Amino acid sequence: MGTRKPNRGPAATASNRAALMSAARSIFASKGLSAPLSSIAKKAGVSQGVLYRHFRSRMDLVVAVFDENMEKVDRALADKAADELGFDAAWRKLVELTMSDVAFIETAVHSNTDPRIHQLGVDIRNILNPLVAEAKEAGRLKDETTVETLFLALRAIYGLVATNGEGMAPVGDQVAELLAGLGLSVR
Repeated sequence: MGTRKPNRGPAATASNRAALMSAARSIFASKGLSAPLSSIAKKAGVSQGVLYRHFRSRMDLVVAVFDENMEKVDRALADKAADELGFDAAWRKLVELTMSDVAFIETAVHSNTDPRIHQLGVDIRNILNPLVAEAKEAGRLKDETTVETLFLALRAIYGLVATNGEGMAPVGDQVAELLAGLGLSVR
């Protein structure tokens, strides 16, 4: 007979949530938003009932993971070098998340289907708008570049990641070439 973990009850709440978030981030990043929730619970080492106690729906979990990703963007801005533009710090983190996390861009694509995700898209735009203005003023971006241009570039990066196959140039090289061509190179 296998060893069963003792039930820690309410004392396990914070650690269960952290395990679920970590598992969801990992599984969503590699398999996208449609990954089975049972695989997330299993990877977290909890039952599906525990998952649903913390997150009543898939979208609740998606929003929580996306919120954590946006905290990474905020941290990148806070930790930027003194001589670095805020735009460069935020843009680098957004490109990195798009290349490494399938769910990050899928969440943005689904922003019309759930008001919470739509709000997250609004939040990203609110972060980027003053940074784009700062970058234009510093000569870092062309005057024609808008926040929507950046969203289109992120969607194009997602397309490169999703379709990169054997025999093709490494996706990082393709992304660098795309961004250089658009004048949006990551610094």
